[in-house]
Amino acid sequence: MTSKRSKKEAVRKAGKEKLRILLLEGIHPVAVENFQKKGFTDIEIRTGSLSDEELLEIIPDVHMIGIRSKTKIRQHILDAAQQLLAVGCFCIGTDQVDLKAAAKRGVAVFNAPFSNTRSVAELVIAEVVMLARRAAHRSMQLHSGQWEKSAEGCMEVRRKTIGIVGYGHIGPQVGVLAEAMGMKVVLDAGTMREGSRELVSLVDVLIASKGFAEPLVGPDASPESSLVALRQLCPGDVIITLGSKGSIGCDNGEVMFQKAISVKAVDTTGAGDVYHGAYIYGILQGWGMNECMRFAPVTSGLKCREIGAQEGIPGLDEIKNFLI
Repeated sequence: MTSKRSKKEAVRKAGKEKLRILLLEGIHPVAVENFQKKGFTDIEIRTGSLSDEELLEIIPDVHMIGIRSKTKIRQHILDAAQQLLAVGCFCIGTDQVDLKAAAKRGVAVFNAPFSNTRSVAELVIAEVVMLARRAAHRSMQLHSGQWEKSAEGCMEVRRKTIGIVGYGHIGPQVGVLAEAMGMKVVLDAGTMREGSRELVSLVDVLIASKGFAEPLVGPDASPESSLVALRQLCPGDVIITLGSKGSIGCDNGEVMFQKAISVKAVDTTGAGDVYHGAYIYGILQGWGMNECMRFAPVTSGLKCREIGAQEGIPGLDEIKNFLI
């Protein structure tokens, strides 16, 4: 196995012009231009991915390889890549690369987590509009020769509620676009990260974990202190979920506490998402915060009686009977 030090020494002696770069899966020509500007000249471009057999044949002479999501760089490929210095994943994830095997061999693995963020966020908003306007249904009618000049069942997205479950790179962008279109934004936030403060200042309802406020108040702060800190950032309603301890919320200056329900929990996977969805259901029914905070923990708590993220989600009648 080639050591990290020997690889660096080999690169220093060889010079950039002798390093071979392989770009697969139709990577944009700008990548080639950027390599050439830095002095790299031995660059091979292929529009598709390579099979394991093809990779094994070509990888021994490659110093850097650029891939997207289809090409798999597993341990046996890395075993054959004695000169490989780096793998560039021109996409969001790195699950197509055996990261542990790469680290052992001193092969750096890079990705581009923000590369498609805006594109996906815009696609989400576009699909929201298309669904609200029943565009797919109307398209099918037109293709079958029907022209129905009616807006029945269609609506504007302005003043409608959108719930963002999952707070990665895409969710915040969706929230910003939705807010600009006049939608009511409900955000599920788990971890404070770059851009969080700006996004929270735009949302109408913030449902956050206790850990979301920790960078503001510290890990040992009381739920009340966390609530005050988040209220300073968010102009709308703020709810903090506290796991088995329930939740705390603030509506127009009034602090509300809600206990968690007592159930024999088997699996809590997906409980947070169910809580968020149930809370949004309450908003759509026109309920106030107090009613939403009673309904959501019952829904998520009952879900935990079975294994699986979606198994065990209770029906409306069961939830209502529990609340009686």
